Amino acid sequence: MLTFSFLLNYGLKSNIITKNFWDITGGYNTYGFSYSFFNSAINTGIHKPTGYSKNTISDIKNELAMLDSENSIAVNANSIAKNIDTISLENSEVDNNNSEIKPNIVIVQLESFINPNWITDITLNKNPVSNFEAWSEEFTSGLLAVPALGGGTANTEFEVITGMSTDFFGAGEFPFNTIASKRAIPSLAYTLKDLGYSANSLHNHEGKFYSRNVVYKNLGFDSFTPIECMDVPERTPVGWAKDSVLIDEICNIITSTDNPDLVFGISVQGHGNYPNDEVDDKEIYITNKYTKSNKNSLEYFINQIYEMDQFVGNLIEAVNNLNEPTVIAFYGDHFPAVGIENHEVSIKTLKSTPYVIWDNMNLPKTDKDIEAYDLTSLILDKLSLTSTTLSMLHNSNLDDETKHKYLNQLEYDIIYGKNYTSDYEELTPSDDYKIGFKDISIDSIEAYDENSIIIKGQNFNNYSNVYVDDKYVEKTLIDSNTLAIPKDSCKAGNTIQVRQPSATGSTVFSYSNEITFK
Repeated sequence: MLTFSFLLNYGLKSNIITKNFWDITGGYNTYGFSYSFFNSAINTGIHKPTGYSKNTISDIKNELAMLDSENSIAVNANSIAKNIDTISLENSEVDNNNSEIKPNIVIVQLESFINPNWITDITLNKNPVSNFEAWSEEFTSGLLAVPALGGGTANTEFEVITGMSTDFFGAGEFPFNTIASKRAIPSLAYTLKDLGYSANSLHNHEGKFYSRNVVYKNLGFDSFTPIECMDVPERTPVGWAKDSVLIDEICNIITSTDNPDLVFGISVQGHGNYPNDEVDDKEIYITNKYTKSNKNSLEYFINQIYEMDQFVGNLIEAVNNLNEPTVIAFYGDHFPAVGIENHEVSIKTLKSTPYVIWDNMNLPKTDKDIEAYDLTSLILDKLSLTSTTLSMLHNSNLDDETKHKYLNQLEYDIIYGKNYTSDYEELTPSDDYKIGFKDISIDSIEAYDENSIIIKGQNFNNYSNVYVDDKYVEKTLIDSNTLAIPKDSCKAGNTIQVRQPSATGSTVFSYSNEITFK
């Protein structure tokens, strides 16, 4: 074991082997299971960078502050207001002291989303991403360099919401499963909540996956809504919830709060594995001769992308109809594992996905290719809301090598060091944090017939469980407001409660009020 550890460290220091897996599967295949597993399990966190000190951090901050002052292109409230067309600002939050308009900020991470038109050796019957391309022509857009391929969703997620790079963590490490599940981590949510924002997140998949039920509290959000707290009307042929379910959920969050909102959504519809069977009732199909064995799985994937593109268009329309100033950023988390290689795409890389930043405020279009950890800094800069040390770094004109070196120092300082950066003195996760934005509740209980007792209430779904005097009983979901239990499972004086468990049943996410049956 000691010999293996010595050789591992030697290999890492000499750059014979990598310390970072952009392609986790490829890393295991290249370096073998022993190294990959050992490095993923043992080599975690961020190693102290050379030269780290209070003076180093101070020098970086001073340089960035000077550059920010010199290169600021902040937009004042008057210029923003003049450009807002047909948007009612009645529900927006205006800071009279700073004269800043604070629009809703919605960020949607699209699972395995790319532009299929990039694939050079296929011809399609119609454009599967017409909405995304149209919005990209009109609004700020570009390529987003991501830290994963074919999986690793949570690492792209981490980079976007924190502004930090996963490059500095151990090989194959998911910070969601390590440091972010144990303690508070600086993020966009904390930054915006200091400006009066509400911060809520949602994901149409299981809440415990990547420890999201815990992580989003540590990232400063007020709530996290997983699939267990949603009414899911449609699923893909392989069982993933379709992204359309997120539209009402996002709109409900925006309209239910008095504050400007940060909403962070994680989609799942485009997730693999992609079946090799012929796609039934497909909207999109390959029209040219394509002989590779992945044709069926590729067509399946592209049809999911087509539906996700419809989701993008429908969400923009729904949010725009709310008549609140809003910015929505869409981006893909990584390329799909569908047998595509670098030379088969026009962008010549599998390390980037598309992004677009839509708004209903006529903000200037500023196209650029960025890193995933740059995205939220770009949004903040466009809105002139605030500047953190990380956002000043990302928005600076420093060369890439210098940026990377400074980011290593700052990231270590913020997470593992002495916090000389001091942008966040003490992070305190919300005491009111909850799983599920909408509360489940019981309004009434009544004997319906000789066989059933009816529970009337709010926000029930297939995951809802009924407990009588703390004992589970079988239930039937009638609709989102109605549950039925066997009449012989309850008698006068018994206490009834509805609970929302995780998909595995190992954790209860939320509880309704208790009502005594009479």
